[in-house]
Amino acid sequence: MIEIKNLKKKYIKKAGRKDFLLDIKALSIKKNEIVYFIGPNGSGKTTLLDLIQGQISPDNGTIYLDVGTLSHRINLFSLEAYERAEFLGFVPQNSDDALINEMNLIDHVITGLAPSKRVSWFFPRKRNIELVKKLLSQFNLGLEDRLNDSVGNLSGGERQVLSFCLATLNRPEILLLDEFTAGLDPNMATKVLELVISYIREKGFSALVVTHRHREAVEHADRIVILHRGKPFKELIRGDPEFNEIELKKVFNQLYLTD
Repeated sequence: MIEIKNLKKKYIKKAGRKDFLLDIKALSIKKNEIVYFIGPNGSGKTTLLDLIQGQISPDNGTIYLDVGTLSHRINLFSLEAYERAEFLGFVPQNSDDALINEMNLIDHVITGLAPSKRVSWFFPRKRNIELVKKLLSQFNLGLEDRLNDSVGNLSGGERQVLSFCLATLNRPEILLLDEFTAGLDPNMATKVLELVISYIREKGFSALVVTHRHREAVEHADRIVILHRGKPFKELIRGDPEFNEIELKKVFNQLYLTD
């Protein structure tokens, strides 16, 4: 589905701080697989997301993406950032980075759907409304009954679910989720997480999820990749005896002792 080969990105730090190098020799995410990336601050999680999205360019290496039913392989670095949007869905930590508060829900969703040609401003509004209601009703938050509400009036949890909905509208090949429940209270974070993971499983998306939450990773990941100093330090695979929260904490204690 997505394959990373010999990927490198170096940052020159200011005086008194060490340079940072992201260095991933080989790593892949399979179709329908949910892979959690976890690691201390500064381990390379955000850099990896930025490289995949095209926000920054690599010093070396490639990221291949298999797209379509015939698995046509493309090199992401051969595409402009806006071209990658056809294949990638991104949910940021802060919904303000994905939403326009002044827009109402229906116009926001129609705008997001337009590239897929499933809706159009030229279609009868009733048809567009029916499709948007169907999409939003899948998340069981009642958003389908609030189509004329402005996005700015939604709660934090509702905003993150809407951000996720927008990221999936054009049926991307892979979803990138960057600590997307970090700003929510524990109860809402759990609710949103369960809705999102259930939807990912149901629709068969592949997903790369960044988090600091050990329990969340163990509960929902098919595989956990632990990054440290820009490199994959260890992988935990569901079904293995060491795939548990206790083992994960042991690994992190080991990392902190080496820093």
